[in-house]
Amino acid sequence: MPLIESGSKAAREENIGREIEAGKDPKQAAAIGYSVQRAHGGGDAAPSPIAEEKQEFRDAVVRVMPDGMSLDEIARRNREFWEGQFGDVDAAQAADKVKAQVS
Repeated sequence: MPLIESGSKAAREENIGREIEAGKDPKQAAAIGYSVQRAHGGGDAAPSPIAEEKQEFRDAVVRVMPDGMSLDEIARRNREFWEGQFGDVDAAQAADKVKAQVS
């Protein structure tokens, strides 16, 4: 069944459903749906699911951050914690990677 060539949310959701029914992986179907929406709706298409997930993660981090504490301070404390637990440089590097993803 052909996809609906439109920039609307309803068309995107219908296209995702059609792709899933056609046997595509749901993530692949979503990527196709968003791609068609962007192609036919200009720049006003919704963000990708990954961008939405990253934003949700950033929002969650901000909600639990103590007032006035920077991401650098949180990363430093995490690094100290993991080094104290495991003495493992890789764990400390993981904290820096998380900080980089949130920034």
